[in-house]
Amino acid sequence: MEALFYFYVVYFILRQINYVRIFVPFAIGIIAGIYSSHFVSNNVSLLVVLLSIIAFSITTLIKKYTLRWLSGFTATVILIVFGFLWSSSNKNIFHQNYFEKYANQNSLLIVKIDEYPKEKEKSFKAIANVIGIENEIKQEITLGKIQLYFSKTAKPDIHYGDILVIPFKNVQLINEAKNPYEFDYREFMSFKQIHHQAFLKNGEWYFLQNKCDNIFLKKVYFLSEYLVKVLKQYVSNEQSFSIASSLLLGARETLDFHLIKAYSSAGAMHVLAVSGLHVAILFLIIEKLLFFMERKPHLKLIRSIIIVLIIWIYAFLTGFSPSVQRAAIMFSFITIGKHSGRGYNIYNVLAASAIIQLLLNPFTIMEVGFQLSYLAVAGIVMFQKFFYDFIYIKNKIIDYLWQITCVSFAAQIITFPIGLLYFYQFPLYFFVSNLFVIPVSFVIMMIGTALLVLHPIPYCGLLIGKVLSFVIWLMNESIFIVEQLPFSLIQGLSISILESWLIYFLIILLFAYIQLKNSKIIIAMLVVIALLSTWNTVENYFQYKQKKFVVYAVNKNYAYDFIIGKENLLFAPKELRENYSAMQFHIMHNWWENDIMKNSYAEYNKEMESKRQSYFFQYKNYLFFNNKRIVVINNKLPQNKIENRLNVDYVIITKGNKINSLAQIQRLFNTKVIIADGTISKSKIAHLKKEKVNRNTVFHSVTENGAFVDSFN
Repeated sequence: MEALFYFYVVYFILRQINYVRIFVPFAIGIIAGIYSSHFVSNNVSLLVVLLSIIAFSITTLIKKYTLRWLSGFTATVILIVFGFLWSSSNKNIFHQNYFEKYANQNSLLIVKIDEYPKEKEKSFKAIANVIGIENEIKQEITLGKIQLYFSKTAKPDIHYGDILVIPFKNVQLINEAKNPYEFDYREFMSFKQIHHQAFLKNGEWYFLQNKCDNIFLKKVYFLSEYLVKVLKQYVSNEQSFSIASSLLLGARETLDFHLIKAYSSAGAMHVLAVSGLHVAILFLIIEKLLFFMERKPHLKLIRSIIIVLIIWIYAFLTGFSPSVQRAAIMFSFITIGKHSGRGYNIYNVLAASAIIQLLLNPFTIMEVGFQLSYLAVAGIVMFQKFFYDFIYIKNKIIDYLWQITCVSFAAQIITFPIGLLYFYQFPLYFFVSNLFVIPVSFVIMMIGTALLVLHPIPYCGLLIGKVLSFVIWLMNESIFIVEQLPFSLIQGLSISILESWLIYFLIILLFAYIQLKNSKIIIAMLVVIALLSTWNTVENYFQYKQKKFVVYAVNKNYAYDFIIGKENLLFAPKELRENYSAMQFHIMHNWWENDIMKNSYAEYNKEMESKRQSYFFQYKNYLFFNNKRIVVINNKLPQNKIENRLNVDYVIITKGNKINSLAQIQRLFNTKVIIADGTISKSKIAHLKKEKVNRNTVFHSVTENGAFVDSFN
């Protein structure tokens, strides 16, 4: 009843104003609710919504023209409030039956697998619902989601709908980001309503029963798993298989880092993730195949139903990502609109599909795929014709290539702020790669579909598989060529959230000027550009003045960073410096956010070059930076008592030390902070923590507490 009431409220408001005007306040309310730490009960939610409806009804009935704005204002407030209530009330961690509230170290969790396990590098991963908990005394019915990792020593015989029993002692909170500006996996998973994870070895869980409530999903998961096996059988090359399974079925687990980096550098990452592009291609393929049904009026309805059904089955088959959901809803609306003979406004279709997605899951709004998908389509609608009208081309082939180029520019102009905000990069030759990638991906989807359908026919699977492998190889080679072009990927471009909003305001003003040709809009654009310039100038001033000392949290490695202005000196082992993936994940984001333009490297046991001696000096294991004294302990300390302790600002314990207690350090050094870097094992840290340090001294383990950061003038 409650769910029906909520949908009635939305329907009531939708009748009064159009979808575009609904989406903005609704989305603002949802985001406010997501970031709110307060729980709103269902009764309070219903009361607030009911009062809002009454207020809206009263303001709508006011006949006085000068007060008619009240109804619009009230409707906006209702949508913001409703969005807030919808997202905050959907937070399972606040629910009274959330499993963590009943658990202790001796508890057993009863979990139900919510997807088929996905193979990772060192484990199998699956999301599960915690449906119950068993304590010493009684059982409780619970809710909540948990991410499970199963040991890869033997492939677990686990399927969608399986109910397992696991010990709560294996459960832990998902780790938060441990370095400045590092990707926050805990926050990312919280938007999926998952806050805990468990690592399970063989024998640490046991099967209870299989209880599949959704037969359709079970069949879809089974089919998806079967089709991945078909691709693996007939597409033997590893890179070709990973591209085929990702592009056709959304199975991205087998993509290696170098392949992802190449497509990212070429501006073609949208091909690797099943997105609206793939749904659009599928839509066009089905339309072409069912062309004969268009001619007969009585078959039009059947044709529309077939198209919608295939699109939605494909959406579920490929993981039902936000971009695929958006495309499935949009093309469903378009198909229904075509069948009914009514026209449709693409902006309203976009807004309506977004509202439906947020009603199904309000947390979808925080996913980058959702944001990029809608922005890309909006950009194409807003700017594609503007770019296309610049040049008139008679040749059909060249005109087709120009259309693709215009689509690329239109999508990029509105998505690049998100790319800078989240990924700190801009692919310079995106329009070049898309000229080839978009049509080839269309061909790959057609050949791949043929392989999945016709593989049971003798020799068909082998033949089509070889053709598919060749076409994918051709696409990969073209991507590698684009990646090798000079400045193919510009990295280190950092903008703040405020700057991203100002850029989007500028893009909206540009679109308004294209439509209205009003000179006052140019003045507004100049004001926004002035604000951006001012913000950037102030930011640059503080960045040139910055002085920071950072000990990064890098597993089994040390990394000490000395930042002054827009330069830095990083102490790190060669194997870490040459591991681009680890450097980018743990360290480079901090450099990009601080606009570090000049990097120097060293190892703590090597002498420094003289040009760094103006603000940095090293003598053996003693480091001097901006009047701060740092000692790195990597060998056994002398046991004799020293009368006058050496005053230092930081003591770093690293690999190779033979320290048995913090007292050994405090006998020799009078220090404010003792830091255990990433090379120190958890058992050693636990041993050291048993002993209390001096009142004025802090013990900081980067493994447990995250990176140590100190800023000073």
